[in-house]
Amino acid sequence: MLYTNNMPSNTARQQKERKMTKSETREVAKLEAVMRNGFANVNDPMIGVCARAYSALIRATRTTKNRNELICIAGGIPAIVQHPDFIV
Repeated sequence: MLYTNNMPSNTARQQKERKMTKSETREVAKLEAVMRNGFANVNDPMIGVCARAYSALIRATRTTKNRNELICIAGGIPAIVQHPDFIV
């Protein structure tokens, strides 16, 4: 089962609304591409990699606004948030 339907769309308007840094935006785009292309499903070990990557991004961000935004993005993917490797 893929979780692509729960992914937030990566539109130009949404990119404008994001207040993340360029590097954070690039990393989120890469993680969204991995999830969208079906490399990460429920039984795939890539879910753990994506969960660790999202949690590392959240912990490494400098501002509370960016942190909250990253948590909202990760929260849109139930497999990521419920994974034991997702440690914030």
